[in-house]
Amino acid sequence: MASGKSFTAFLLVATGVTMNAVRTVQKGNSPWGTILAGLLFGTICVGINDLTKKDLGTMLAGVFLLSSALVSGVPLIDSVADLAESYN
Repeated sequence: MASGKSFTAFLLVATGVTMNAVRTVQKGNSPWGTILAGLLFGTICVGINDLTKKDLGTMLAGVFLLSSALVSGVPLIDSVADLAESYN
């Protein structure tokens, strides 16, 4: 069971990092710092899950995903909407 919750935590962090990395590229910067920080944070969340009986790492990863969606998700959705309008 521990590997399932660890995988979920890492997947949540990876999704948030992907949104942040795409937004970083849209701004014209390199995404590698964001990706490396995400790998470190994902590893920390997995470690927290492995060391505790509760899903604290998964909850922390969920909060990170929510914050990433609020900060980077809206501009990404706007970009997709602009792209869809350009095809009309």
